[in-house]
Amino acid sequence: MNLEDQKQYIRTFASLFFVLQGAGAAAWWITILGFPKIREFFVPIGVPFASLLSLLPGDLILYVVGSLASAYGLLTRKRWVWPLMCVHAGATAYAALYAIMLPMLLSCCKLGAILMLPSLALPLYFAWRLRPRA
Repeated sequence: MNLEDQKQYIRTFASLFFVLQGAGAAAWWITILGFPKIREFFVPIGVPFASLLSLLPGDLILYVVGSLASAYGLLTRKRWVWPLMCVHAGATAYAALYAIMLPMLLSCCKLGAILMLPSLALPLYFAWRLRPRA
């Protein structure tokens, strides 16, 4: 498999991942907002829900829209997709590290940490592998 075939395979896989990630994050927020009983799996005991709610604007813009826009940019081979993927990868890594640290520090919220593991690694990998060559 030559380099261009590899990049096309990665581009296709990345597009699928970004669509699933963006849709999954949107669905997660809808679930969290609509079903208060679910919140106990993601918010530490004694911490107000507002602390999680404060992440909503950044999640919607950088995580959901960034993911879906990255998928669109990859599928349509837009020139702006790589810088967007870099911003998105940084945002998802930050969010994932936050989610992963909660169970390490507070022995709670393990489900959130598990759900965020792909978002820690894959966007960074895609940004690296699909970077423009000079």
